[in-house]
Amino acid sequence: MKPRRLRVLVLPLAAIVIFAAVEYRLRQPVERKPQTGASYGAPLEAPPPLEGTDSNNNYFRLDRYLGRQEVIVVFFDRVKGANGDPVLAELKKQTQTLKSRGIFVVAVSSALPQENRKAGFETPVPFVLVTDPDVVWKVHRPWGCLDEDAGTAIPRAFFVDRAGRTQMRDGQPVPVTPDDVSARLAGTRE
Repeated sequence: MKPRRLRVLVLPLAAIVIFAAVEYRLRQPVERKPQTGASYGAPLEAPPPLEGTDSNNNYFRLDRYLGRQEVIVVFFDRVKGANGDPVLAELKKQTQTLKSRGIFVVAVSSALPQENRKAGFETPVPFVLVTDPDVVWKVHRPWGCLDEDAGTAIPRAFFVDRAGRTQMRDGQPVPVTPDDVSARLAGTRE
């Protein structure tokens, strides 16, 4: 009778062991690995806010585009203007590619809207020039595009993916090089 009695107890004991193992695993803290981009290994997160007046005196907000399409954010030097920025010059040459791939370009500087209009940088879709006044620097600072000591803007470019995320390090977006921008447009880097 002893072997039969053991067989009857095996199923309930197995159920108790399985229940205990599942309960133990559920009570362990979850280790979340950040999603990382291909190029820098930095975690992908939502970018800092970006809003301001565009060259047509309309109010622009980046978050209207997040989660809908890829965005390239370019901070350029006010003195050189949009026409003098090498990244914007390359992007302007690639307007058809940008349109066909659904990539939107936001260019930010401390230049006033009327200065941007006067500079003669035609802003065909998908470009928009946004003003971040140099007294406040409310956009440049969180994006890491401000030399605090000199009080001047630092020209940089950033990718924001279709899901509305960009690579972040130490609470600021990770800039990309002009070569990264060219490679992205050529389709060799995703």
